[in-house]
Amino acid sequence: MKMVIIIISFVSILLPLCIVATVQEPPEEYLEIHNDARASLGIPPLKWDVKLAKKAQQYLNKLIQTCLKGKLQPIISRYYGQNLAWHMASDPLTGAKAVAGWVAEKKYYDYKSNSCIGGGDCECYTQVVWRNTTHIGCATVKCDKCQKRCTLVLCLYSPPGNADVTAVQESPDEYLKVHNDERAKVGVPPLKWDEKLARKAQKYLNTITQHCLEGKYQPTIDPYYGQNVAWHMTSDHFTGAKAVEGWVAEKKYYDHKSNLCIGGDCECYIQVVWRDTTHVGCARVKCDKCQVGCTLVACLYSPPGNDDGVRPY
Repeated sequence: MKMVIIIISFVSILLPLCIVATVQEPPEEYLEIHNDARASLGIPPLKWDVKLAKKAQQYLNKLIQTCLKGKLQPIISRYYGQNLAWHMASDPLTGAKAVAGWVAEKKYYDYKSNSCIGGGDCECYTQVVWRNTTHIGCATVKCDKCQKRCTLVLCLYSPPGNADVTAVQESPDEYLKVHNDERAKVGVPPLKWDEKLARKAQKYLNTITQHCLEGKYQPTIDPYYGQNVAWHMTSDHFTGAKAVEGWVAEKKYYDHKSNLCIGGDCECYIQVVWRDTTHVGCARVKCDKCQVGCTLVACLYSPPGNDDGVRPY
């Protein structure tokens, strides 16, 4: 009996302190201000993602103990970005007001230096307008029984923004010309550009940003396409064309008679001139915040080359 009394007393004390309730708001509550800010910069609008919204809600449900502290633990994930807001006054905080607060950080963002200036934060704003982000999901919780009303708002973004590397847009010809000039020398038909492969290459590079300073990358394990990857870690400008030229330069190590690499690597060259490969898609990312400029270039090929025991041409 004594144990029962203790349990009941414990519950009666905790519940009034901070009871958090889910606040149902329509996606437009969050989307409108996001997309207005993006439209002002000529960036495509975000789309609502129900799965991201559920993840945001699950995360907020785990944070009820921080409702009165005004502190939030960051989400550690490379798969989505996040913007967080908490409000500890008696007036209600809506999803739209939270997003408006993030957009207001624009005054601290300097586009020329790509940095936050004026002593303020701007990372929430840059995530709002991050070009490569396409989907968003948000949630709001409210603590009505706090001494002051406490509201938490969270939006999750995919693909994430605020990476230390940024996508560099180059025309397909930047990659195709060097490929096809070399293929013509060995009597192999030219490659055609494949936009889907280019998007896959961009997505792949976005997942390996943590390797920018290490000069390392994880190989793509996929039987459906081949890959060539280059990384460059000096401050001079490194283009897609220069990356392809580097792969072509491996030709000196390829012995056609034995179909072997002699004295160095030649697998990238073999993929460039592989007769049965018909399509290519490439992407480039640049790390402006590295101590020295770091650039990663990836090209994906279909059908893949480098079959064991088969000559490229």
